[in-house]
Amino acid sequence: EMWTCNGNAGDGFTENEAACSSAGDVAGQCEWLTLPGIGPAPPGLRNGWFHAPWFITTDLQETMVTAALESGAIAVVLAFVCLLSATRSLLMSTIALAAIVSALVLVIGCLVALGWKLGVLESMCMAISVGICVDFICHCAHAYAHAPPAATATRSDRVTHALTEMGISIVSAAVTTFTAAMVLALCTTVVFFTEFGIFLAVCMGCSLTVALAFFPAMLALVGPARESPP
Repeated sequence: EMWTCNGNAGDGFTENEAACSSAGDVAGQCEWLTLPGIGPAPPGLRNGWFHAPWFITTDLQETMVTAALESGAIAVVLAFVCLLSATRSLLMSTIALAAIVSALVLVIGCLVALGWKLGVLESMCMAISVGICVDFICHCAHAYAHAPPAATATRSDRVTHALTEMGISIVSAAVTTFTAAMVLALCTTVVFFTEFGIFLAVCMGCSLTVALAFFPAMLALVGPARESPP
């Protein structure tokens, strides 16, 4: 990587006028470049530091990325624990976890395709997206795992039972939530409500698609064949 700093060496420590550009950690690299000049500098300049106006948001941006990843990972782990306790099947919980992660990736991909950039609202949305996407999948997993004996002859029978029992409820919940999201997105001028409505609508579409298409297909292929304990 190439790093360039333009400005007077003496002004860099006192007036913060050096202009820097990079392809990575600009703040850290510029600090590394200025440290050798602090030692031999006059006494009044030895306590200086490098700064630029656009460094103000550097820490905030790094914190938002870290918070989004950490909160998402914690939520996924907690979802897996809850699924394991509800279904009492490691295989079922693993398949459901794969479906949840797939829904999250789909949501993030749709938001990126819409032109969203990572900000405070987007970081918060990533933290709560796990809780939104896990709902429908958990209902299907529970219905599959606790299907009555008459419906557990094959995996396909158990998938049919799960979709028959929970399909209409899941679709109804998705439709009502999607409608509320559209009201937020289209009927207000508050930016926060508009963006949150778009985010919620995307989550509903992605989680419904995964819960009624991808997840049942995975259960029909490799789902638990035996009935889980009640």
